[in-house]
Formats: sequence, C-alpha cells, structure tokens
Amino acid sequence: MLAGGSGGASRRRHRVGRVFRTEGHPLLGRAYARNARFATPRTPAHYQTPLDPAHELMFRAWLNRYRIPFDPNARRVDYDMRGYFLHSGGAPHPAGAHFPDTFKTPFDTTFSRESRYATRRNPYVWDGNRLIDRRSGKVMAVSR
Repeated sequence: MLAGGSGGASRRRHRVGRVFRTEGHPLLGRAYARNARFATPRTPAHYQTPLDPAHELMFRAWLNRYRIPFDPNARRVDYDMRGYFLHSGGAPHPAGAHFPDTFKTPFDTTFSRESRYATRRNPYVWDGNRLIDRRSGKVMAVSR
C-alpha cells in the first residue's frame, strides 16, 4: 500500500526515472503540460485563492514577517499560498519548512493527488519521500 506524503514508507520497489530534477519558475510551463490533465480545469488565475483587500494586506505582511519566498504579484504560481494562508489562519511558518501538498497547483513539478486542485484520476502519489506514478511505478521526484 502506498503511503501519503507524511506517512511511513512502504517496502515496494519503484523504478527511478525522475522527470524533473529541480523546481522553480522556469519549469512552470513544463510541469503544467504534464499535470493539466490530472487537475481541475481552470485558468492560471483560478489556482490562486482570491482575498479581499484587508486579507491581502495581512497576507503580504505574513509573507514578509516569516520571509516566505513567494512572489505575491506572480500570475502563474506553483503553490496557492493565499489558500494556505487562509487555511492556516496566518499561523507562523518556520523558515525552510515544507508546505503541505494540499495547495500545490498543477504548475508544481511535484503536483500530487493530495492537492485540492487534483482530480481523482491523478496518478501521482507520495510513498514516503518519493513521488510515484501509480500507473508505471516510476519515481517522479524525491523530496529532501
């Protein structure tokens, strides 16, 4: 049985053949081309939770306070940071700590079934620290 992103690792063997070896803005288009068919159909702007002006100010202050590396002016994003902010209630976020997959968009190289934007057809699941394509058993990514 495959485990979730934070669960224990299974003993299954998987073929290693990572699709992406890095992350970041230059890969947004390639990641989306691979993931779009497994995501809820939307435009890039729809993968960002809208905030009213007061919450937007609080969100930007939160980004600055916790030095979160996110461009609030970006049109295409690999993470719905505004959605996370609302969900967490603006809770403190330790520098360098991982954000949950829940708010990853299909522009992320490690977009998985755990995302709120994924369809049930999304074959990418976490097995410990490895993102696995359930169709082939191929390791798509390894988290640090």
